[in-house]
Amino acid sequence: MAMLLFLTGCGPSGNNFQLQGEFTGMKAGELYLFNPNDPQGRIDTLHIVNYHFSYEGTTEDTIPLILLFPNAVEHVIFVSPATSLRYTAAANDLKNYHIEGSAENDLMNQFRTETSSLKEKQIPNTARQYIKDNPTSPVSLYLFDRYFLQSQSSTPSQITSILKLLKPHHPDNRLLLSAEGLLKNADLLKKGNTVPNVTLTPASRKTQKLWDKSTKDYTLIFFWSTWLSNGYDILYKIRQLQETNKETMRTVGFSLDNERYRWEDLTRRDSLLIDHSCDGLSWSSPTIQQIGLQTLPFYLITDRTHRILTTGTNMDQLSKDVTKYVKN
Repeated sequence: MAMLLFLTGCGPSGNNFQLQGEFTGMKAGELYLFNPNDPQGRIDTLHIVNYHFSYEGTTEDTIPLILLFPNAVEHVIFVSPATSLRYTAAANDLKNYHIEGSAENDLMNQFRTETSSLKEKQIPNTARQYIKDNPTSPVSLYLFDRYFLQSQSSTPSQITSILKLLKPHHPDNRLLLSAEGLLKNADLLKKGNTVPNVTLTPASRKTQKLWDKSTKDYTLIFFWSTWLSNGYDILYKIRQLQETNKETMRTVGFSLDNERYRWEDLTRRDSLLIDHSCDGLSWSSPTIQQIGLQTLPFYLITDRTHRILTTGTNMDQLSKDVTKYVKN
């Protein structure tokens, strides 16, 4: 992860990079910068002063950094060793931002321009073509993650076909290895299967095994994230279900958040109600790969032997399933 350093008058060298930002219409404010692939989920705060901000960091490879706004809008910036980048944006048009200083950002600028007028469901087709045309670029890895691995509508065949394009050029890439692991375990979360004894990572980071605290007749396991559009509603509904069925049902929540601070804030009051887990690795989490999760949101209900009774993705259907399968 890039770490915040003091800027000097010299240009970047070695593993250093510099980022200069300018905002039209935003004289002062705070933004957040993080590496979505950082296992520690570390975040730097950027201060906008007189429409500008400055940032310097270090990196050994070309990686994406995410610039996060208070309203949850995200901008991706590709940083590389010994590069100097210039970022420009307007506060009243955050969709159209521009970054100068490297071939990766030029390619991403081009992608944003080409997809700016498309509907969200049309963008993956363009992303796939960019990946096909630029399989060696780090931009293609980002597009694969953003529009396929994180998409609820992606199919295993789509992911497999893109892996075939990327893997020969990035044989040791962690993202691609994780995607292969997910595909391998795609059939694990089916009715009648037994849920493996995966690792829980609570807020304390003192890991434990999923079934070590298994004392109830039923367990509701749900997978979610605060960045889901209905993430808050999901958690509210889960809380109500657990409170109503607390005598016979245990509830475990796996979050795929990269930013653990959001997850911690939202789940802080649930310590006696729900066993929450988040290792900050999102889809790259060994736990998520071992369990075979393919989409978000997702839930399952097990019996005392950890056998899956039912699964689903519709949170409205979840209430009906709890009523049907959980006996008080």
